[in-house]
Amino acid sequence: MKKLICLLGLGILLSGCSLLQSSPASTPTPVDTPTSGLLIATFTPISTEPILSTQIPTLEPITTATPIDLATATVEQTETPEIIYTSAPPTLITDLSVGVSFKFKSCASPTTVTFSGEITIDPANFTEVDYRWVISGTISHIGTIIRTNISAATTFTIHPYTYKLGCGSYTIGLQVLSPNLVTDKKSFTIP
Repeated sequence: MKKLICLLGLGILLSGCSLLQSSPASTPTPVDTPTSGLLIATFTPISTEPILSTQIPTLEPITTATPIDLATATVEQTETPEIIYTSAPPTLITDLSVGVSFKFKSCASPTTVTFSGEITIDPANFTEVDYRWVISGTISHIGTIIRTNISAATTFTIHPYTYKLGCGSYTIGLQVLSPNLVTDKKSFTIP
């Protein structure tokens, strides 16, 4: 079947070529080549009067590369140069402090409490800091996240935060959420 398909394909190809005679003077002769399993056809002209002085070339078998057995193949390893990355060290919060101040009048009315804080960064470069205040105790409260920019300072004072609280025991926490997570707490009591 393969021989027939090959012969038909070559016959169609050659019949459209204007260099060959249209008479049945030249017929293809199939030749099997056991080297690669391919069917190669050679054409032997029967007519002694070709139209041109050149003969139809003989097709040669295709040679293939020897397959590589990956199970036994070896690879030569060469040294890879070490890549060194340099970049500025990240700005990190290295210290945090919290302060509490209030003026107590009586437990009959809420007391205004002021919270203060300082953030120390290293190295001292520009960075964005996200923080919030968290109150726990008799009453709990989580403040909104505040973003501030610190530039060229190692210690930065946070804008004071005020909250009205009744008498009781509390803990105020200053939570820095970025560039790294750091928390400082201070406990206090409103008599």
